[in-house]
Amino acid sequence: MISGKIPGLMPLRREQITVAADILTSAFENDPKIAYLFSQKGEGHTIQSELFRFELTYTLRYGWVYTTPDPLRGVALWLPSDKSEITTFRGLISGGIRLQRKIGKEAMNRVLEFSHHIDKKHMTEMPYIHLYLFVLGVHPDYQNQGVAGRLIRPVLDHVEKIGIDCYLTTQNEENIGFYEHFGFEMISNEYLELMQVPVITMKKTGKY
Repeated sequence: MISGKIPGLMPLRREQITVAADILTSAFENDPKIAYLFSQKGEGHTIQSELFRFELTYTLRYGWVYTTPDPLRGVALWLPSDKSEITTFRGLISGGIRLQRKIGKEAMNRVLEFSHHIDKKHMTEMPYIHLYLFVLGVHPDYQNQGVAGRLIRPVLDHVEKIGIDCYLTTQNEENIGFYEHFGFEMISNEYLELMQVPVITMKKTGKY
């Protein structure tokens, strides 16, 4: 699906995980999902970064993480569709125990509940091989400067040539126009009342 290097992109190195997690934490500071997952008193920046550290570790193991040359400005995490569900086994060997210890049981339960909903929706809407844009974030200091587009365009161009569809979810309606610019079309837009979080799913069809 993605083999070798993608021209114009830098693969994230493991020693950059901490910096990348801090970038994503800042990028998603006002994201509705993060507000729900870490809504309890005392769950601040450091705790939130643990979730992104876990997601980065998981994606480096099962997918691809791309970033910008130094200094790091943003990160894009991609997963093959058969690894998009973080099963118990995959989660454990990617640092799930550390994650629960760092964020606490209540926050972990919210993470699992939300992830289960997303996974179920994902499998229903895209029950075939595709590429999943798991996370895309740019540090606030570099937003609205074309960084996000530079992070995803080379991958989208690559998979389009080989005829692979792409899928993503976002919890921010302001992102819809950005993704539409890159050829994504909305599949669904629902609001989770109990979590007070919108869930928007989008798809980009590869050329066959």
